[in-house]
Amino acid sequence: MTDQHCRACRHPLETGLDRYLFCSNCGSANYFSAAGAESDNCAYFNALHGDTGRRPLFQRQQFYHACEARYVRWFAAGEREGFTALLEEIEKRILAAGIAVEVGFGSGAELKRLLDAGANLYGLDLADTAVDAFRRRHPDYAGRVACGTRLDRPVDLVYSNALFEHLDRPDHFLTNLAATLSPNGVLVLRLPVITARNVTLDATAVDINFWRPCHRVLYTMRGLAQLLERYGFRIIRHAAFHYYGYRVMNRMLQAGYDDIRQVRNPYHSMRGLQSDKTYRLLLLKAFFTRTLCAEMAIIAQHGADDRERGPDDA
Repeated sequence: MTDQHCRACRHPLETGLDRYLFCSNCGSANYFSAAGAESDNCAYFNALHGDTGRRPLFQRQQFYHACEARYVRWFAAGEREGFTALLEEIEKRILAAGIAVEVGFGSGAELKRLLDAGANLYGLDLADTAVDAFRRRHPDYAGRVACGTRLDRPVDLVYSNALFEHLDRPDHFLTNLAATLSPNGVLVLRLPVITARNVTLDATAVDINFWRPCHRVLYTMRGLAQLLERYGFRIIRHAAFHYYGYRVMNRMLQAGYDDIRQVRNPYHSMRGLQSDKTYRLLLLKAFFTRTLCAEMAIIAQHGADDRERGPDDA
């Protein structure tokens, strides 16, 4: 096996497959597989988008949203306010961009909403089932989506939500991006970032973001900033939110619900959740469940002035 290096800071790592390796320099967690990231991820997402066995769990979703509202009110009101403000700024930037592209649009709900709002936005995704499903549901926007990770024209803004952590080669992504973006173009990322201190390998077994084999890197803010700066990007705004949903999914893993596709999809009919009482108890326990990661939103500018303030180390 060839030497392995941290994808964030390029620091040498110990050798290993099919487990997370923590970087002693920046703290980021790296996962290496015998199969490529595209193969491992497409297997999951093609199955997810092709799944016809799902049905909405309206009653359970009501319980979930009620608990989530209490979590925000009691524990995270200020954090949520700052995170929401940054999301609003991101949307304004997308709507104002001359040409923008969303890489990894998934279900396409956000892409469709932004297109309806007037954004000059295109969507790219590696899963052909996601592209086909979007074209079927929204034929008026069929020409706005394609398979791949790079648009064949210069763009002013690239938006990626829940993709960057899935990449084996973030360096390739950023190299292509730097060549595609117009001068002073903007990269917007949303991804889970490690915020806990002294994370142990045992703790990752019941944390939803340490998702083998799909999440190839869980960055720290220090590692993410170092990676982006190597390719000429400087983080100019960022905000974190410790999402209640991570707590719920972690509690599900602890309770033995190990089908990751069912756990990560709130509308999937869950085996073993036989009553609303069982589900409500799980939601209550989630208030006291540890998370290792927060949902992070960042705005990074290519060629940003060194005087712009970067993120604090996490």
